[in-house]
Order: sequence, then structure tokens, then C-alpha cells
Amino acid sequence: MNHYILENKNKSTNVRQWVLNMLIASIPIIGYLMLVKWSTSNDNPDKKNWAIATLIFLHIWLFLFVILMFAMWPLINNFLG
Repeated sequence: MNHYILENKNKSTNVRQWVLNMLIASIPIIGYLMLVKWSTSNDNPDKKNWAIATLIFLHIWLFLFVILMFAMWPLINNFLG
């Protein structure tokens, strides 16, 4: 039985690259587009998984924010009006 050793052909992502990725991802519209691009690319599996996880959390927070706004809208409307 042959056992194959899988080689990691991708270099580890260093701290500078992670900081740059997070900085780019924090830009409002461009960051979202870059997260979508990174989550669909096959270049670096670490960056791909990070982008997918970030998009999942982003959508969860967006969903919770919308639910909270609908729940709080009567209170906000009374306060403003």
C-alpha cells in the first residue's frame, strides 16, 4: 500500500499579509467584494477559509441588525417623531 505525503505548496500567511487582508476587508464596499473574490479563489486555502468565515459572520451580524431595527423601529419612530 502506497502512502502519499501531501505537501503544502502554499507558504504560510505571515502577520503582515493578515493585517493587510483585514485592512482591505474593512473597507465598506471594496472589502465585501474582495471577501467574495478571496472566498472563491483557489490560491491560498487559509485565506479562502478566512474569507468564507468572515462572510458568514458578516451575514449573521447583518441579519441580527435588520431584526433589531425592525424590533426597535416603533421606539425609534416615537423618539424622532
